[in-house]
Amino acid sequence: MRFYFLLILLFILLLSCSIKQVPDCSRLKVGKFIYYLKFTDTRYVIERNDSIQTETNQTTDAVSKSKIKWLTPCDYQLIFLSRSPTDTSQNEIEKKAEAIPLNTKIIKTAKNYYVFESSKEGISMVLRDTIWYNMR
Repeated sequence: MRFYFLLILLFILLLSCSIKQVPDCSRLKVGKFIYYLKFTDTRYVIERNDSIQTETNQTTDAVSKSKIKWLTPCDYQLIFLSRSPTDTSQNEIEKKAEAIPLNTKIIKTAKNYYVFESSKEGISMVLRDTIWYNMR
């Protein structure tokens, strides 16, 4: 009898480990977040409401705005709207890349941060990084 009990307990434990945890993305639709781009040593403050995301470069004070379209509770698309000041040094490739929506999937949430993957259709690179909740 004890053997069957341990077997059932082991089965339940293995089953619970195999169930994929779904991140809770509900608190990410609105708020203030911090993104640190390590390879350029640049910090961005991201302010998001349900439909607009504003990113401010803390080094240059450049501000970009994007429309945010939530596809699922943890997937969204950013559609570029504007940049201030206008970057006149952009080449045609950069301008065309800006016109392609940025698809983002939130893959993990934690107490102080979330991990995401972003990509653009037609571009093979995938960015996987961390955004921190603004704790103030």
